[in-house]
Amino acid sequence: MVTAKVVLIDDHEMLRAGVRDLLDSLPGYEIVGETSTAHAGLEIIESERPDIVLMDVGLPGMDGIVATREVLRRLPQARVIVLSAHNEPHDLVDAFKAGAVGYVLKGEPPETLVRALDDATRGVRDPPPTP
Repeated sequence: MVTAKVVLIDDHEMLRAGVRDLLDSLPGYEIVGETSTAHAGLEIIESERPDIVLMDVGLPGMDGIVATREVLRRLPQARVIVLSAHNEPHDLVDAFKAGAVGYVLKGEPPETLVRALDDATRGVRDPPPTP
């Protein structure tokens, strides 16, 4: 089975632990790096060259939208799924304009993230809903 390499960038340690546990339970995914800031995440992306990046929209220093653009500038073949605690239409639209392939609210059930990961792995880009 092909394993998709995943980097997780989120400033909430508890969320990272939960996502790590979820991905550890799924075949086909391997977390190759995680961090709490976009700047550190970009360093990990440079060295690990992940297939998928899970990117928090609200990060300290550099927000997830700007970081998504930078990830894709450095690693165009990466697929970014943006994670957000807030259902803000402008964040959703901005994430897709920046090149994200998915947008998952942190309050959704784990199956929503699994579906987004599976879609990203298959190269499916979920269009953003109309705000």
